[in-house]
Amino acid sequence: MPHSPLSHGWLELIPFLSVQQPTIAEAWVAYQSARAVEARMRAANLHAAEAIQPKPDEALTLKLLVVRYAAAEAAPLAAADLAALGPTGGSVQHLAAELVVAAAKVRLEGPAAGLDPLVRVEHRARITGVEVVLFRALIELARVYTELGESVRARELFTETIDLARRRAEPIVEAQSLLNLGYLHGEADDATSYARYTELALQIFTERHHHFGCAMAHNNLGGAALRLGEMDRATHHYRAAEAIAHDLNNPYVRALTIGGRAGVACALGDLSTGAVLYDASNDILIGSGHHFLAARQLQLLAGYQLNGGRLDEAAASLQAAIASARQHKFRSVLSRCLELEAELNERRGDPNEALRSLRAHLDVQRQMFEDLLAERLRSAEHRYLAQDARKEVEFERARSEALRAKNDELRAALEVQRALQDKLLHMSRTDPLTGLSNRRHMRELLDGPRRTPAEAPPRLSLLLIDVDHFKAINDTHGHDAGDAALVGLAQRIVGLLGPSRPVARWGGEELCVALFDGDALEAAVIGEQVRAGVAALPFASPAGPLALRVSVGVATKRAHEPNIDDTLKRADLALYQAKREGRDRVIAAP
Repeated sequence: MPHSPLSHGWLELIPFLSVQQPTIAEAWVAYQSARAVEARMRAANLHAAEAIQPKPDEALTLKLLVVRYAAAEAAPLAAADLAALGPTGGSVQHLAAELVVAAAKVRLEGPAAGLDPLVRVEHRARITGVEVVLFRALIELARVYTELGESVRARELFTETIDLARRRAEPIVEAQSLLNLGYLHGEADDATSYARYTELALQIFTERHHHFGCAMAHNNLGGAALRLGEMDRATHHYRAAEAIAHDLNNPYVRALTIGGRAGVACALGDLSTGAVLYDASNDILIGSGHHFLAARQLQLLAGYQLNGGRLDEAAASLQAAIASARQHKFRSVLSRCLELEAELNERRGDPNEALRSLRAHLDVQRQMFEDLLAERLRSAEHRYLAQDARKEVEFERARSEALRAKNDELRAALEVQRALQDKLLHMSRTDPLTGLSNRRHMRELLDGPRRTPAEAPPRLSLLLIDVDHFKAINDTHGHDAGDAALVGLAQRIVGLLGPSRPVARWGGEELCVALFDGDALEAAVIGEQVRAGVAALPFASPAGPLALRVSVGVATKRAHEPNIDDTLKRADLALYQAKREGRDRVIAAP
């Protein structure tokens, strides 16, 4: 039966791509040789309609490579090929055409958009035993799952691809799959497995004189060494990859090696050089359509900048990475960037923005989990229609394990969220210098739960405490000494009053104490205890011991006082009176 030829439109694309990818160039040479054979056979007056047409697996490989590197040009050609075949969905040609259309959808609309079509092709190829289509579908699916962040499923598919490649005697595809499998182990922080699988790939590429593959393997070995902290080894591999890229005149590999050297520079603390190198690498990657790798490198740069304390630079890198990840639907990159953004906002002292970023990160994680579940359910439907009971059981087991793993991940993420929420709540209520409650938290305590008008108001007295002549301390001994004195003051007052009586830094050198027990007389006595306790001993500071004195204003909430603001106002007036009468004294409001 005649093989499916490449259409004229596909043939026009291949020479354009041959300078970008050795695999395409080699395929194009083989195809041109076939045309020469056909010409000789025609000259011999032989019927050779098939001579110029590649075999189905060769044609499919060529089309998928074209889609990968020129999706916009290839997509309409792929759709036209599929439409020309009509509704005959069981043939090898039809499955192959569906696979190419699905691959184009992935490149143009993002990995999530093409997942379901790829899954359908994969299962139908399994059912019908069309190994050539199944083989390529597994490779495309593994790449999609990698970009979606579903590394467990991607590793499963690459492992199956390796077995198929060995059976089909396709060592280059085996090596490429080993390379990807190693990369996924690296993403899971298993740098030892990353290096082991990549070394196996390098061995195959070297034996087959596949220079492009050797460059890629050296680049990934550099990444493994970088993760292991072996900078000299990493540099050696990146230089080897760069030398091959130079000989091949291949900008893609050149971009990867530049990105690798950027990672080494950042790991050694030279963030400025690392940023310049990452920018140079990303310019090449974006220009050739490799947006996932560019977004991933922006994420890595942001992580280095954040760890190095360059918060503004990290913010800019994250903003660019998040924009790219959202545009191209790279959810694994988006999820990690949002997590880094939460850490960045926390370090900037913005708990509300940190919580917003963390919630966005968890939303992406949930969406990834839901999509994985939906894909698993779709796969179950395909397998059920095929009445493949054994594989269905295996799938359900894998599905349960994946769901358990995802549930564990989600629970862990929620625990992190709860811990961060608790931390942010504590930060929002605490004065960072003294460790006391801040004014906002004290107001929450004073306002208390809402009560009905029939309920009696709680017993409450307030002490407003202000350090006498504190400006003179700062002016004479410096702000470090003043800060140390405030910290010591806070600790002493808490020690005098005990843990049941809230103390807050009300503002500057002014503290507020809430007493929910005793009457006005007892509140005045406690105020005097505080004043005397402060004056009893000096406070340690960088400038030496400092003697402090405080003025105290006391007010007790009246039975029918409208709200706590009136009580605070009277305590404040009493404090001012203490100041006017000479300081270092306690005045109780009438």
